[in-house]
Amino acid sequence: MESAPGRLRAAESGALIAALFRQVHSLSVRVQELEARLARNSCNNSKPPSSDGDNKPRDSCSKELGRYQYRMNYQYILTERRGRIGIVKFNRPERLNALSMPLLEEFYDAIERLNEDPAIGVIILTGEGRAFCAGLDVQDWQDPEPGDDGEPTSYRSQLRWLEMMRRSKPVVVAVNGLAVGGGLTVILSCDIRIASERAQFEERHVRVGLMPDMGSSRLLVQTVGLAHALRLQLTARRIDAHEAERIGLVTEVVAHDQLMDTAVALAEEIAAHPNSSLLATKQLVWDNMCETDSEKVLWREAEVEERLMKGPDFKEATRAFIEKRKPRFNT
Repeated sequence: MESAPGRLRAAESGALIAALFRQVHSLSVRVQELEARLARNSCNNSKPPSSDGDNKPRDSCSKELGRYQYRMNYQYILTERRGRIGIVKFNRPERLNALSMPLLEEFYDAIERLNEDPAIGVIILTGEGRAFCAGLDVQDWQDPEPGDDGEPTSYRSQLRWLEMMRRSKPVVVAVNGLAVGGGLTVILSCDIRIASERAQFEERHVRVGLMPDMGSSRLLVQTVGLAHALRLQLTARRIDAHEAERIGLVTEVVAHDQLMDTAVALAEEIAAHPNSSLLATKQLVWDNMCETDSEKVLWREAEVEERLMKGPDFKEATRAFIEKRKPRFNT
């Protein structure tokens, strides 16, 4: 049996490795940002006038910018852009896309970049290989340092996840396979859930001596109702995609080879609307979801509506209606 000093040294080594990875990853991101800036400058300096008088970047420049901006050199995720859709894919198929700290750091970085990009309207989340996500990777996980104020060690990391997903642009999750434990928890914080016919779901925290986390003790109840939530959480029973659709865990089940096309089509339908309205609608739903005071609900709605009516998107929609044309949003 390993001694206490030995375990302490192992824990210190693991924490040091995690810290070094974060530093290397941060440096890599900065280098790629510099490359992207240089690519943008190069393209801006080589814009030939087009026949209609507009100065548009050459196709090669557009592709190069897209490569730098949306195909960052991540190790544990893949990113892609399709029009106004940003796609993020967990990419640890050999570990069934289990969640490690390095993967989560890359995921946070990609989501933040997509949220900061005004050309992106919707984000799709999916997994590489036969699994969507198998939950926490206990082999790679390093617990954060406990806070001095007695705060639970995982509180900040869980809050970071939930707040990011709550304030993000709309997220469509395309569940391509197994979603168990933390993998099921992940999809609950997404806005719309589509599943492949091969998908399977399991809320298995009790099976390993734990309990639901990352807000799932509430989110699952809000999604499928109290009885179905408790059945899933207390039995740790695995269900297939059609059962998940029946109880409302996912909104649609499609053939496996149609999953991404279906998700992209739905995302494009959403992304056609103005970013301002999409964000306001999503955040109002989240803010009012558990609000018991109806007057506060109405106040928030009236306040946001007043702000949007003064904004450019509502003015464009009104002008387009008068001129009998389609509105031009997100230009």
